[in-house]
Amino acid sequence: MLYLFIPFKQVLSIEEGNTKNVQAYVERKHMEQLGDFDIHYIHSIHGSPVVESYQIQNNTIIQQRITYEEFAVGMPSNDDGEGTFIQQDGHYMITDMNRIFPYLDIRIAQVMPDHGLRIRGQFIPFEEIAKPGSWVRLTVRTISIWQKLKGVNLLER
Repeated sequence: MLYLFIPFKQVLSIEEGNTKNVQAYVERKHMEQLGDFDIHYIHSIHGSPVVESYQIQNNTIIQQRITYEEFAVGMPSNDDGEGTFIQQDGHYMITDMNRIFPYLDIRIAQVMPDHGLRIRGQFIPFEEIAKPGSWVRLTVRTISIWQKLKGVNLLER
């Protein structure tokens, strides 16, 4: 019975911010097939889409790229020495950022639509995982069978 609580499966875990309870996850094998995931949102000031692209390496999350349509408050106007700034097809991109994070804390949008994850071509709205206005933590971790049974495998729902 104790085997239920022994961590064995590495995942991208989406945890409730205050409790760290696993709400949903994506198995690492799915991440390796694609190599990355995106966070999509609508910028609260200028109302245009922003896509942040990440890759998982070992136990870290690495931001590789940000793509957006307009310069505005909170958006970079150049690469600030982190990556390469590109303007292409009406979009601005900073590529090759290689910004390393142990986890990402995300406040779930209450008003703006299209706030979620894109993994292997599938869009998963954050509001399907947690209440709008709450926050979640994305982290790479090893979960137990018990946590796996309690959470939702986002690509197999």
